[in-house]
Order: sequence, then C-alpha cells, then structure tokens
Amino acid sequence: DAGNTGSSYLWSTGATTQSIEVTQAGIYKVTVTNKNGCSSSSSIQINYYETPQIKEIKINGNDVEVYAIGKAPLEYSLDLINWQSSPFFTGLKPKIYHAYVRNALGCINGPLVFSILDIPNIITPNGDGINDVWHIKGLEIYSGSSITIFDRYGKLLLKQKIDKEFIWDGKYLGRNLPSSSYWYILDLTDGRRLTGWIAIRNHDSIR
Repeated sequence: DAGNTGSSYLWSTGATTQSIEVTQAGIYKVTVTNKNGCSSSSSIQINYYETPQIKEIKINGNDVEVYAIGKAPLEYSLDLINWQSSPFFTGLKPKIYHAYVRNALGCINGPLVFSILDIPNIITPNGDGINDVWHIKGLEIYSGSSITIFDRYGKLLLKQKIDKEFIWDGKYLGRNLPSSSYWYILDLTDGRRLTGWIAIRNHDSIR
C-alpha cells in the first residue's frame, strides 16, 4: 500500500492503484504523484517462504520417521511443545499422536495424525469384563483398513473392513471359538501390512 490517498500511482507491475497484491517474491517499486505534479518513489522487497509440508509418516514398530519437505533447517514435534532437529522418534508408546514440522521462521505444518497400535495377544471371553474382547486401540484413525482372521488350519473366520474402532468377541457364527491361537492379517490404509496371532482362552475350556 503506497498510502497518500488521492494521489496517482504507478507500480513497476504497471498497476495504477494505491495498493497491489503480489504472489511472487521480488522488488516492487511505486511512484506516487500528487495533484501538483510532485513525485516520489519507493521500493520494497518481498520474500516468499514456503510452509514445510509433512508428506508421510513412516512407522516401523514403535519407531517413527516424520518425512517432510521444505527449506532447511526443519524441526519436528509430536506435541507443539518439544521440538527436535531429527525427524526420528523412537520407542513410542501405543497411542494416537499428532505430528508437526516447522521451519526457521516458525511456519508450522500439521497436525498429521498417526497411531502406534495397541494390539493385545490374548482374550479371555468369560464374561468377567476383563479382556473379554479383542480391541485394537488406535485403529480407528485408519478408517478403511481391513482385518482378516484365520484358524491354525487356514479357515477364514472373519474378514472385516474397519470404519471406526475394531472390537471382536472371539466368536464365529455366533459361537465361542475353542481355546487356541488364531492368526490375523491387518491391512492399513497407510500401506502397512501387519501380521500376528491372537490367543483365545475360553472359560469353558479352562474350567
């Protein structure tokens, strides 16, 4: 904005308005002429700094890399309080996290939400309210993921798309499955495929 309301203006862009909007970095010059024909010129340099962008969260077990692009140096945080120069966070506990990145000017991008899944390995569906169901915590943020469960002989017991949270009661066709180990394949929307086992210990089988 060149100010001097009522005067005439000529910008280096060719504009003749009192103020202009710019979208590119560079030096902009304006000449202001008053009603008496007196002129004065001034210039300003506009710098453009792009906000860094988090492109991907790479998860390997309980270790995470926040992959971001932007003009270095960059800093990373999972709470907007503690910042570090390394994009690697190791030994994270199972829970939902919010990743942020910022540049030297303090421009922040985020959050990008991710979770370290809490996957129990045993359930005891005996109705005592303790470990009665298989609840994979943190899975709800990966809506659209799918889980498949088999018995030890490869029989398909469950194939389910996950829209919200995932809870399984250890039943097949409405009946309790026998105490044994079962296998699962978990395909997450972030591209990961997790495999493992879940042990069911039924009350009737151990009584």
